[in-house]
Amino acid sequence: MLGRPTGVQERLDAVKVVLTVVGGVGAVVALTVAYRRQRLNEVDSHREDAKVLLDRYAKAAELLGAPDASVRVAGVYAFAALANDAPEARQGCIDVLCAYLRQPYGTADAAQRDPGQERHVRLTVIRLIRDNLHLADDDPRTWRGHDFDFTGAVFDGGDFSGATFTDAGRVTFADATITGRLSFAAAAFAGGVVDLSGVDLSGVDPESAVELWPAGVSVPQGLRLPDAVRG
Repeated sequence: MLGRPTGVQERLDAVKVVLTVVGGVGAVVALTVAYRRQRLNEVDSHREDAKVLLDRYAKAAELLGAPDASVRVAGVYAFAALANDAPEARQGCIDVLCAYLRQPYGTADAAQRDPGQERHVRLTVIRLIRDNLHLADDDPRTWRGHDFDFTGAVFDGGDFSGATFTDAGRVTFADATITGRLSFAAAAFAGGVVDLSGVDLSGVDPESAVELWPAGVSVPQGLRLPDAVRG
Protein backbone atom coordinates (compact mmCIF):
# COMPACT_ATOMS: atom_id res chain seq x y z
CA MET A 1 0.00 0.00 0.00
CA LEU A 2 1.43 3.27 -1.00
CA GLY A 3 1.83 5.96 1.70
CA ARG A 4 1.78 9.69 1.37
CA PRO A 5 5.04 11.36 0.39
CA THR A 6 7.10 12.29 3.42
CA GLY A 7 6.99 15.99 2.61
CA VAL A 8 3.22 16.01 2.32
CA GLN A 9 2.83 14.09 5.60
CA GLU A 10 5.09 16.54 7.40
CA ARG A 11 3.08 19.48 6.08
CA LEU A 12 -0.17 17.83 7.20
CA ASP A 13 1.30 17.20 10.65
CA ALA A 14 2.45 20.80 10.84
CA VAL A 15 -1.02 22.01 9.91
CA LYS A 16 -2.53 19.83 12.63
CA VAL A 17 -0.14 21.30 15.18
CA VAL A 18 -0.94 24.83 14.07
CA LEU A 19 -4.68 24.17 14.24
CA THR A 20 -4.28 22.63 17.68
CA VAL A 21 -2.30 25.63 18.92
CA VAL A 22 -4.73 28.08 17.37
CA GLY A 23 -7.64 26.19 18.90
CA GLY A 24 -5.96 26.27 22.29
CA VAL A 25 -5.19 29.95 22.01
CA GLY A 26 -8.77 30.58 20.92
CA ALA A 27 -10.06 28.72 23.96
CA VAL A 28 -7.79 30.72 26.25
CA VAL A 29 -8.92 33.97 24.65
CA ALA A 30 -12.56 32.93 25.00
CA LEU A 31 -12.03 32.07 28.67
CA THR A 32 -10.25 35.37 29.26
CA VAL A 33 -13.03 37.34 27.62
CA ALA A 34 -15.65 35.44 29.61
CA TYR A 35 -13.74 36.06 32.84
CA ARG A 36 -13.37 39.76 32.14
CA ARG A 37 -17.04 40.02 31.24
CA GLN A 38 -17.95 38.28 34.51
CA ARG A 39 -15.67 40.59 36.49
CA LEU A 40 -17.18 43.65 34.80
CA ASN A 41 -20.66 42.36 35.62
CA GLU A 42 -19.63 41.83 39.23
CA VAL A 43 -18.19 45.35 39.43
CA ASP A 44 -21.35 46.79 37.91
CA SER A 45 -23.46 44.75 40.33
CA HIS A 46 -21.36 45.94 43.27
CA ARG A 47 -21.71 49.54 42.16
CA GLU A 48 -25.46 49.14 41.85
CA ASP A 49 -25.67 47.53 45.31
CA ALA A 50 -23.59 50.34 46.79
CA LYS A 51 -25.80 52.94 45.10
CA VAL A 52 -28.96 51.31 46.47
CA LEU A 53 -27.37 51.18 49.92
CA LEU A 54 -26.38 54.85 49.83
CA ASP A 55 -29.81 55.85 48.53
CA ARG A 56 -31.53 53.98 51.37
CA TYR A 57 -29.15 55.50 53.92
CA ALA A 58 -29.74 59.02 52.61
CA LYS A 59 -33.51 58.55 52.60
CA ALA A 60 -33.48 57.17 56.16
CA ALA A 61 -31.36 60.12 57.32
CA GLU A 62 -33.78 62.54 55.67
CA LEU A 63 -36.73 60.93 57.46
CA LEU A 64 -34.95 60.88 60.82
CA GLY A 65 -34.24 64.60 60.57
CA ALA A 66 -37.81 65.59 59.70
CA PRO A 67 -39.74 68.08 61.88
CA ASP A 68 -42.74 65.75 62.16
CA ALA A 69 -42.36 63.06 64.84
CA SER A 70 -44.24 60.41 62.86
CA VAL A 71 -41.82 60.88 59.97
CA ARG A 72 -38.87 60.56 62.35
CA VAL A 73 -40.31 57.26 63.59
CA ALA A 74 -40.37 56.12 59.96
CA GLY A 75 -36.70 57.09 59.77
CA VAL A 76 -35.93 54.98 62.84
CA TYR A 77 -37.59 51.97 61.21
CA ALA A 78 -35.78 52.68 57.94
CA PHE A 79 -32.38 52.61 59.64
CA ALA A 80 -33.30 49.42 61.53
CA ALA A 81 -34.43 47.72 58.31
CA LEU A 82 -31.23 48.78 56.53
CA ALA A 83 -29.15 47.43 59.42
CA ASN A 84 -30.95 44.08 59.13
CA ASP A 85 -30.64 43.89 55.34
CA ALA A 86 -27.01 45.00 55.02
CA PRO A 87 -24.57 43.58 57.60
CA GLU A 88 -21.79 45.77 56.17
CA ALA A 89 -23.83 48.87 57.06
CA ARG A 90 -25.18 47.59 60.40
CA GLN A 91 -22.73 49.30 62.74
CA GLY A 92 -23.16 52.60 60.90
CA CYS A 93 -26.94 52.41 61.26
CA ILE A 94 -26.62 51.57 64.95
CA ASP A 95 -24.28 54.53 65.39
CA VAL A 96 -26.88 56.86 63.85
CA LEU A 97 -29.64 55.59 66.15
CA CYS A 98 -27.41 55.94 69.21
CA ALA A 99 -26.42 59.42 68.09
CA TYR A 100 -30.11 60.32 67.93
CA LEU A 101 -30.46 59.36 71.60
CA ARG A 102 -27.43 61.51 72.44
CA GLN A 103 -29.09 64.64 71.06
CA PRO A 104 -30.19 67.33 73.55
CA TYR A 105 -33.42 66.24 75.19
CA GLY A 106 -35.54 67.89 77.83
CA THR A 107 -33.54 71.11 77.54
CA ALA A 108 -34.05 74.55 76.02
CA ASP A 109 -32.07 73.36 72.97
CA ALA A 110 -34.75 70.76 72.26
CA ALA A 111 -37.75 72.98 73.03
CA GLN A 112 -38.81 73.26 69.39
CA ARG A 113 -39.98 69.61 69.44
CA ASP A 114 -43.07 68.41 71.25
CA PRO A 115 -41.74 66.53 74.32
CA GLY A 116 -44.37 63.80 74.21
CA GLN A 117 -43.88 63.08 70.54
CA GLU A 118 -40.10 63.19 70.83
CA ARG A 119 -40.27 60.74 73.73
CA HIS A 120 -42.20 58.34 71.49
CA VAL A 121 -39.45 58.53 68.85
CA ARG A 122 -36.73 57.87 71.41
CA LEU A 123 -38.58 54.94 72.98
CA THR A 124 -38.98 53.48 69.49
CA VAL A 125 -35.19 53.61 69.01
CA ILE A 126 -34.63 51.82 72.32
CA ARG A 127 -37.29 49.20 71.59
CA LEU A 128 -35.83 48.36 68.17
CA ILE A 129 -32.34 48.06 69.65
CA ARG A 130 -33.73 45.71 72.30
CA ASP A 131 -35.70 43.64 69.78
CA ASN A 132 -32.64 43.12 67.59
CA LEU A 133 -30.59 42.13 70.64
CA HIS A 134 -33.22 39.42 71.23
CA LEU A 135 -32.23 37.74 67.95
CA ALA A 136 -30.02 34.66 68.36
CA ASP A 137 -26.31 34.69 67.54
CA ASP A 138 -26.87 32.61 64.41
CA ASP A 139 -29.57 34.93 63.08
CA PRO A 140 -28.01 37.01 60.26
CA ARG A 141 -30.03 40.04 61.42
CA THR A 142 -28.86 40.07 65.04
CA TRP A 143 -27.29 43.20 66.47
CA ARG A 144 -25.40 41.31 69.14
CA GLY A 145 -21.67 41.88 69.13
CA HIS A 146 -21.97 45.49 67.96
CA ASP A 147 -21.09 48.73 69.75
CA PHE A 148 -23.72 50.94 71.39
CA ASP A 149 -22.56 54.37 72.47
CA PHE A 150 -25.05 56.08 74.78
CA THR A 151 -22.51 58.53 76.17
CA GLY A 152 -24.30 61.54 77.64
CA ALA A 153 -27.73 60.33 76.50
CA VAL A 154 -30.88 61.08 78.50
CA PHE A 155 -33.23 58.19 79.25
CA ASP A 156 -36.63 59.12 80.62
CA GLY A 157 -37.76 55.54 80.11
CA GLY A 158 -36.99 52.54 77.99
CA ASP A 159 -36.93 48.80 78.07
CA PHE A 160 -33.89 46.62 77.40
CA SER A 161 -35.47 43.60 79.07
CA GLY A 162 -34.50 40.24 77.62
CA ALA A 163 -31.68 41.69 75.50
CA THR A 164 -28.41 39.78 75.23
CA PHE A 165 -25.11 41.65 75.49
CA THR A 166 -21.98 39.83 74.34
CA ASP A 167 -18.29 40.51 74.84
CA ALA A 168 -17.79 41.17 71.12
CA GLY A 169 -19.44 44.59 71.39
CA ARG A 170 -18.99 47.61 73.63
CA VAL A 171 -21.93 49.25 75.42
CA THR A 172 -21.25 52.71 76.86
CA PHE A 173 -23.49 54.68 79.23
CA ALA A 174 -20.78 57.10 80.37
CA ASP A 175 -22.23 60.40 81.66
CA ALA A 176 -25.75 59.28 80.72
CA THR A 177 -28.75 60.59 82.66
CA ILE A 178 -31.71 58.49 83.74
CA THR A 179 -34.85 60.41 84.61
CA GLY A 180 -37.47 57.68 84.28
CA ARG A 181 -38.08 53.96 84.43
CA LEU A 182 -35.39 52.04 82.51
CA SER A 183 -35.40 48.25 82.70
CA PHE A 184 -32.83 45.55 82.03
CA ALA A 185 -34.99 42.80 83.56
CA ALA A 186 -34.14 39.29 82.29
CA ALA A 187 -31.30 40.67 80.15
CA ALA A 188 -28.42 38.27 79.51
CA PHE A 189 -24.75 39.19 79.68
CA ALA A 190 -22.81 36.63 77.65
CA GLY A 191 -19.44 38.11 78.48
CA GLY A 192 -20.74 41.60 77.79
CA VAL A 193 -20.77 44.41 80.35
CA VAL A 194 -23.31 47.20 80.77
CA ASP A 195 -21.84 49.70 83.21
CA LEU A 196 -24.43 52.04 84.70
CA SER A 197 -22.38 52.86 87.78
CA GLY A 198 -21.61 56.39 86.61
CA VAL A 199 -25.03 57.48 85.35
CA ASP A 200 -26.74 60.56 86.76
CA LEU A 201 -29.86 59.70 88.77
CA SER A 202 -30.32 63.09 90.37
CA GLY A 203 -33.55 63.79 88.49
CA VAL A 204 -35.26 60.45 89.05
CA ASP A 205 -37.43 59.06 91.78
CA PRO A 206 -35.42 56.31 93.54
CA GLU A 207 -38.46 54.07 93.34
CA SER A 208 -38.24 54.20 89.55
CA ALA A 209 -34.48 53.75 89.48
CA VAL A 210 -34.84 50.34 91.15
CA GLU A 211 -36.50 49.20 87.93
CA LEU A 212 -33.08 49.02 86.30
CA TRP A 213 -33.12 45.49 87.69
CA PRO A 214 -35.94 43.73 89.60
CA ALA A 215 -35.65 44.17 93.36
CA GLY A 216 -34.73 40.99 95.20
CA VAL A 217 -33.24 39.32 92.12
CA SER A 218 -29.51 38.67 92.04
CA VAL A 219 -27.78 41.16 89.75
CA PRO A 220 -25.79 39.44 86.97
CA GLN A 221 -22.05 39.99 86.81
CA GLY A 222 -22.26 41.88 83.52
CA LEU A 223 -24.62 44.57 84.87
CA ARG A 224 -23.06 47.27 87.03
CA LEU A 225 -25.71 49.34 88.78
CA PRO A 226 -25.39 52.75 90.42
CA ASP A 227 -24.77 52.66 94.18
CA ALA A 228 -28.21 54.19 94.78
CA VAL A 229 -30.03 51.15 93.37
CA ARG A 230 -27.80 48.26 94.39
CA GLY A 231 -29.40 45.65 96.51
